Amino acid sequence: MLSKISATSLFLSCISFQIISASEAKAQSLNTSKLKICVVNVQTAILQTNEGKAAKSKIEKDAEKDRQDILAKQNQLKKMEEDFQSQQSILSDSDKIAKQKEFQIKLQDYQKSQMSFEQKTRSKELAATQEIYQKITSIVKETRKKEDCSMAFDSGAGVLLDADDVKDITGKIVEKYNAVYKTSENGSESKKENKKKG
Repeated sequence: MLSKISATSLFLSCISFQIISASEAKAQSLNTSKLKICVVNVQTAILQTNEGKAAKSKIEKDAEKDRQDILAKQNQLKKMEEDFQSQQSILSDSDKIAKQKEFQIKLQDYQKSQMSFEQKTRSKELAATQEIYQKITSIVKETRKKEDCSMAFDSGAGVLLDADDVKDITGKIVEKYNAVYKTSENGSESKKENKKKG
């Protein structure tokens, strides 16, 4: 009976040793082939591309007239408030109510214009950003492979907190993007042909 138990124990010990050895071998294999990770700050890359800079400049230029109109309304409200404060001691109650009502109407118009301006500007920025983003993703994929990275993370999104082997390729993405997509003076872009030098 004792010998039977000893034989069983010996058999289980052999199985356990094989499992541990296999686990250690797998761990050693993983250690010898560490993952290389590329990180890209996509938002920074978009803003640093020539196309991104041109789009931002165009949006700001187009928004200048609306910005001046809003500023004029703001100054008008400020003057109305100053006039009311200086005249309220000589104004009748009905005049005060009329001026306060007029001020509220002007204030609501100003707030509506400000909100519309911000929404329109954000919409234009989002449209331009999405267009550039779609093209950047393909360049990230190509650059990641050239840099022998196993994967790429957007550092601007705060996805990756820590890793052993990390390479920031944001600058290379911007450089490659500008080489592939040529931006014209009016802010539009055209695909640049890659010609091999003979």
